[in-house]
Amino acid sequence: MKKKLTGYLISKYSYPGTVYSFKRLLEEAEKLDIDLLEIGVADCTIISGKVYFKGELLPERDFAIVRYYVPAFTEALCKLVKRQYNDTEIIAKFRNKYNQVSLIKPNCFKQPKSILGSASTDFDFLQKKFGLPFIAKGLESYGGQQIFLIRNVFDYDSLKFHFNDAKEFLYQQFISESRGEDIRIFAVKGETVAAMTRISDGDFRSNHSLGGSSAKVEITEELRNIGKDIYEQTGIDFVGIELLKGKDGLYFCEINTVPGFESLEITNEINIAKIMMEVINKDFA
Repeated sequence: MKKKLTGYLISKYSYPGTVYSFKRLLEEAEKLDIDLLEIGVADCTIISGKVYFKGELLPERDFAIVRYYVPAFTEALCKLVKRQYNDTEIIAKFRNKYNQVSLIKPNCFKQPKSILGSASTDFDFLQKKFGLPFIAKGLESYGGQQIFLIRNVFDYDSLKFHFNDAKEFLYQQFISESRGEDIRIFAVKGETVAAMTRISDGDFRSNHSLGGSSAKVEITEELRNIGKDIYEQTGIDFVGIELLKGKDGLYFCEINTVPGFESLEITNEINIAKIMMEVINKDFA
């Protein structure tokens, strides 16, 4: 008889099934008879290299789905498993937005002009390189946080007010045709399984957490190739890819190594959680 597959679903807090993506993954794991246990790192302790969850020593399991990453706890949990989704080394590398634009090459898409600098980088230098407006991104921000549209020197000086002078920023060309709108795709081992456009309600950013809405996008050969290209370059099993629509084609915005999928599932009427769990189940067949 085949051994029952076991896994950890790594989250920030131990509130099983209260967050959409966690609930969906737990539901689909149960349907496949996979023993998937949600572990919140906030309830973990590490003693002499051993990981305890609410005071109980955690045993080894087959796999971990990493939905929350903090180096010490997440990596300690992942040492208890044979395989990680996504691999913590890859998450650590590509959570940094500068690493994304410097390591991912535009084979099937375009890259906006980018400069790594700090809150003290000379404004006139940046204005000369990009014109106005341009974008400033915190290197490890998410959900549209720490992304600023710099329209003038006053906007730029506000970075120093909110952050210290040494705060690193990725400065980028503003793709004006994509103002308040982008395309997001979800790829599983290089296969693009869902796509949507996100549209803001008055903001230059299109994140749902900032009030954006979404609409389904048909998966074209171009979007399939982008999903395959990103996978070949990064090795990320489950990835969200954000693209900007320029007048001369699609531009790379960023990738999400711990991607949510609520809006993609609902908008596309597709069971992404099932696809993810079936991939994991097949890997251990």
